[in-house]
Amino acid sequence: MGRRSTTQPLLVARRDAAGRTVLTIGIDPGQNTGAVLLNEDGVLYSHTFVMPEGADGLLMWIAATEKTATDKDHLQIAVEDYVGAGHLNRNNKLAIEVLGAVRFFGAWLGVEVTVQNPQKRMAKVPLAKNLLPSRASDHEVSACAHALAVRKPSA
Repeated sequence: MGRRSTTQPLLVARRDAAGRTVLTIGIDPGQNTGAVLLNEDGVLYSHTFVMPEGADGLLMWIAATEKTATDKDHLQIAVEDYVGAGHLNRNNKLAIEVLGAVRFFGAWLGVEVTVQNPQKRMAKVPLAKNLLPSRASDHEVSACAHALAVRKPSA
């Protein structure tokens, strides 16, 4: 189980305008791509996909998540943007490829995709660490922080 704090609520209950529960996929792209699925209760799934071999697994997981979401759910994806300059190393190249694949695949599935600046996650990292099991990779923590950053409180 995750290291959950007993002194604060886990997450703000999040509903869209139609009252549907918001499910959020967070993705930290790169050679080791972190992925999480959150709902209002916390982390439902977390995994690190090793690229390029893991690309199929990542996209199949996104498709399966979209397929199993009910009419009572609203699925959204938060993915870290690539903000770099200079020489492209293997990790940078894979991050760009994963980012492009997720943006395309999300659009194809009709899922809302938000591309976020890497700094957007920073304020949510402590909460992300509390929500995830201690064995979670840094990439899963980053993905969780991005998912938390894109979630807005219910109106």
